[in-house]
Amino acid sequence: MTLPGDFEITIFNAPLYSNYSFDNNETRQLENLLYGEMTIDCPCIHCGKDSTFRSYSRINSSNTMLADDKLLKIIRNRKYFERVLQCSRQDEHYIVFYFIVEENEIIKVGQYPSIADLTLGTIKKYNKILTKEKFKELSKAIGLSAHGIGIGSFVYLRRIFEDLIEEAHTKAIQLSGWDEEQYNKGRVDEKILMVQQYLPAFLVKNRLMYGILSKGIHELNEEECIDMFPVIETGIELILDEKLAEREQQKKIKEAAAALQKITEGLKK
Repeated sequence: MTLPGDFEITIFNAPLYSNYSFDNNETRQLENLLYGEMTIDCPCIHCGKDSTFRSYSRINSSNTMLADDKLLKIIRNRKYFERVLQCSRQDEHYIVFYFIVEENEIIKVGQYPSIADLTLGTIKKYNKILTKEKFKELSKAIGLSAHGIGIGSFVYLRRIFEDLIEEAHTKAIQLSGWDEEQYNKGRVDEKILMVQQYLPAFLVKNRLMYGILSKGIHELNEEECIDMFPVIETGIELILDEKLAEREQQKKIKEAAAALQKITEGLKK
């Protein structure tokens, strides 16, 4: 993989041993990653809240005055780099990245806390709408992706997608005039349309996600699945966010109705 423009974000999300090639024209970009100021927004596993992590610049004036080839020689000779980012809430809370530079490649060789640990903090809310088993599968998908196992992560995401469809299917069966035979014969996108009234709008509109997940499992390689994983994961989370919002809305409606009923009864006395 070549060095991307948003390398700070890419390296944060990349699994261990991801390697990126660079050329002499990208020496300053490489220097900024290894020595410059870096800021990342993500959950702090110690605070239990979202935070901003920042690593302040270690670039000195002598380095910035060096020619690109001399600067690159210094970076290559050092080879091993550590970047520590401090939590803006508590200085003693941090994230650490480790890199090795070999020839024209930079390789991510370590991270603490792990991507899985950081990401799991953002998905805890889905405990409310996923079964214990499905929440575990979502966690496994994230963990596998963080360790560079792309195809396996797609398997778990597809299982979650299928479970959402089946949940809608069990509700649709109760409809008058429901055609179970037609449903069983249909392709997945056709099944989604048949039960769409019980599904989040994002899932219905982006039902081709299922085809991408299936293609990833049967045809794509690990690297292709890893590259696609953040987009597909976001899609799954948007679907779950919609279900979560609907659940919260129904809860508010129920509480408001009960409170209004109580007020009405009080006024009658």
